[in-house]
Amino acid sequence: MTRAEAADQLGVTQRTVRRMVRESIITASTDGSIPKSEVERLLRSRSDESVTAAEAARRLMVTSQWVRKMVKRGSLESLPKEPGTSLRIRITEIQRFAADNDMGIRE
Repeated sequence: MTRAEAADQLGVTQRTVRRMVRESIITASTDGSIPKSEVERLLRSRSDESVTAAEAARRLMVTSQWVRKMVKRGSLESLPKEPGTSLRIRITEIQRFAADNDMGIRE
């Protein structure tokens, strides 16, 4: 499938797909197309697992204060916070944010 089709299936931009290929998150064919099996593999691997702001900061190589600022601005989406609980962010959201903003990411 084309990168545009892969982006549509994954719910990301074509730029994000290019970055995923560049960072070997998905593998492109020699002609630049994305095998359907790669898109399906990535969709299966997506998880609703979430981490704290501190862990998100470690993965993005920034401070937890910066993560909170991005959440407050609406640039980074967090899960609904209940009183007495920590701010939590889905791992898939961290990956999206990093790819969309040309940032490195730690696992």
